[in-house]
Amino acid sequence: MAKVRIYSKAGCPFCVRAKRILDKYGIEYEEVEVR
Repeated sequence: MAKVRIYSKAGCPFCVRAKRILDKYGIEYEEVEVR
C-alpha cells in the first residue's frame, strides 16, 4: 500500500477533517507540520 503523508497547518479545518477520515478508516499517515 502507498504511504500517506499529510502536510498540515495549525487551525486548518481541511487538515483536521482529512486526518479524522484517515483515522476513522484506520489508515496510517505521517503528518508534516508546515508554517
